[in-house]
Amino acid sequence: MQNLFEKGILMSLGLLALTREQATKVVDELVEKGKLAKEEKPKILEDLLEKAENEKKALETRIDAGLEKALKRLNIPTRKDIEETNKKLDQILKELKKLS
Repeated sequence: MQNLFEKGILMSLGLLALTREQATKVVDELVEKGKLAKEEKPKILEDLLEKAENEKKALETRIDAGLEKALKRLNIPTRKDIEETNKKLDQILKELKKLS
């Protein structure tokens, strides 16, 4: 029951935009309405904030992967590609200096 309750809170708050202040306000309201015991407040608050942070990180990972895939489709080099090319050029320049 509590898990279902937490899911409802997470969805209603807009998990990704959740701030400590917003979460505290919602949890305080639940305590006032008697839907949540005062002793549960710190744990529920921390759980909500932890879940929000985890969801944010997961979304960032998915966005990064999507962007990288789009760049490859458009044949645009990534920062990593450019860094690897620069390393290769540095090696070539070192070899050329040795020869001259």
